[in-house]
Order: sequence, then structure tokens, then C-alpha cells
Amino acid sequence: MLVKRIFNNNVLLAENSEQELVIVGRGVGFKQKIGNTVDSSKIEKTYYPQDENWTRMFNEMADTISSDYVEIASHIISTAEKSLGLSFDGYLLIGLADHIQFAVERLQKNLPIKNELLWETKHFYPDEYRIGALAVAFINEQMGVQLPEDEVGFLL
Repeated sequence: MLVKRIFNNNVLLAENSEQELVIVGRGVGFKQKIGNTVDSSKIEKTYYPQDENWTRMFNEMADTISSDYVEIASHIISTAEKSLGLSFDGYLLIGLADHIQFAVERLQKNLPIKNELLWETKHFYPDEYRIGALAVAFINEQMGVQLPEDEVGFLL
């Protein structure tokens, strides 16, 4: 597996047998150069493209979304998969990273975030709500922001 693009110390685009994949892991991109072999011991999560559309969308996202948000989204997805015993579609990485960046930008611009279905979410989907609350706390910690509780329901 060879490094194709370095997003940051923890996110890489790699190539394996002519297939691109996104690799997330602590330090996986540290001191890497394009063409180097990926240290497989540092890989925490791998996202394989499901089709050409996924690859195109990811490459477009990589040009507009900070890799920090990709890393945060990957952490949230891994936490949710473990907690709920599910496996999510790879498209979630793209959508979630985009959503998180937009939520943080909205907050920084003092634009309101209101979720009219938060009460229902909290009461009818308590496991998902708990994961959403953990996700918001993680985003707040990583980005130095204070997203409102309403955002919890949007992250499920």
C-alpha cells in the first residue's frame, strides 16, 4: 500500500493494487512522502471506495474540507459502529465530515442551530442520542467550540 496523498499526520489517501483508499490512524502520515509504503501498524480505520462516485466525492471533499474534520468523522463512525454493533456505509465519512465542518462554521458565525426533533430523538432513540452526545463532546474538545445540544440529534 503506497501513499498517494497526505492530508495530515493522521489521514492519508493510499493506493493498493490500483484502488484508492482513505486511511486513518494516529501518526500514519507522520514523516510520510508520496510513494512511501504505509505503516500498517498505524492504521486504525480504512475506507474503501464503493464506486467511482465515492472516489470523486472524496477527492472533491478533500479540496474543501479540513482533514481535521475527516479525522473527527472517522473517530465518531468507529465509536458508533463499536457501540451499536453496526457497520456504516463509506459515504457516511464524506457526509459527516462535511456536516461537522458546516456546524462549526455556523457556530463561529453565530448562526442558530435548532433541532425541532431533539426531544423525540432523545426519548425514542436513546442509544443513538448517547452516541450523538459523545460525538458533540468530541467535536467540542477537538475543535475548541461549544456546539449546542441541538446538534446531537443531527449527528445520529
